[in-house]
Amino acid sequence: MDIQLAQRLSVALLPMARLIRTAVRAAPPLPVVPYAQVEVLRVVQDRPGISVGGVAEMLQLAPNTVSTLVKALVSAGLVDQQAVAGRGRTTTLSLTRKAEEMIEIWDRRRAEILGDVLDSMSPAAVQQISDALPHLLELQQALEEKIADLRG
Repeated sequence: MDIQLAQRLSVALLPMARLIRTAVRAAPPLPVVPYAQVEVLRVVQDRPGISVGGVAEMLQLAPNTVSTLVKALVSAGLVDQQAVAGRGRTTTLSLTRKAEEMIEIWDRRRAEILGDVLDSMSPAAVQQISDALPHLLELQQALEEKIADLRG
């Protein structure tokens, strides 16, 4: 294993998501939603009908923390929470149309910002980034598998 490469990759990638989020939020008129709530929205988007416990497991957060986040999202009109008949307090979560539209705006803005930044770079650098994408996606898949293995 190349520990130096792993460390350099971690240092390079760690601020990337934060920088993209900051750039997206810097351009109005996007609603400011706390990042923890955005993470819940993304999980619900990927897995409609998931339970609060399922979100907690996916994000490795305490169920009561996720419950508090979900309550805020329901109050904001971003998540629908439906009781599951015969399952006690179990509920399922889904995005509202308002949340779907907001996420579409975020995603479009993210693509515009990244597009602008890529346009400011040399064609050779953009090509190298493009060439690296399949490998970064492979890395993402391997990380997801590692997490599944660690969770047992």
